[in-house]
Amino acid sequence: MHMQDKESGTKKFTDVEKLQIIEEVKSKGLKVTLAKYDLFPGTYYYWKSKLVIYGPEGLKHKKSTENVQLIKKLERENEQLKITCWQRRNLKAS
Repeated sequence: MHMQDKESGTKKFTDVEKLQIIEEVKSKGLKVTLAKYDLFPGTYYYWKSKLVIYGPEGLKHKKSTENVQLIKKLERENEQLKITCWQRRNLKAS
């Protein structure tokens, strides 16, 4: 793994590295893996929640405007799914 140390002392992992760390936790355990990469549990759980909510795309570094665009896209998709479900339910009722 080739994490990037920043001047502020923080570490920067790529989206691929984050996914590898999440997978490693499954096989080697949380404490061991977090100690190996010097990560806080909060960081791990934040990454994991992003993975669950947005998929692998959620692990990429983004500007907040990109996140807003993604949220709007997901909201439109959700609205379309609601309409489709409503239409199907009403067709079955007829």
